[in-house]
Amino acid sequence: MTDIKQVLVNYSGEKRSLKVEEDDVTVEMLVEDLCEGFPELVLKLAEENFIRGYQQAINDVRPLTK
Repeated sequence: MTDIKQVLVNYSGEKRSLKVEEDDVTVEMLVEDLCEGFPELVLKLAEENFIRGYQQAINDVRPLTK
């Protein structure tokens, strides 16, 4: 497990008062906890994800229109 992954798992586990192992914390739990604790970070990640997805859709359609 990478250091950042361990930090995130521990953050979510401590926030939920769990003695966690890797399988005890889900991505959904991490996202909920990050939204609560770091809303600006999650907003920036969501914006970037939207922009990349939109750009990928444009790139996927371009070959069809030529």
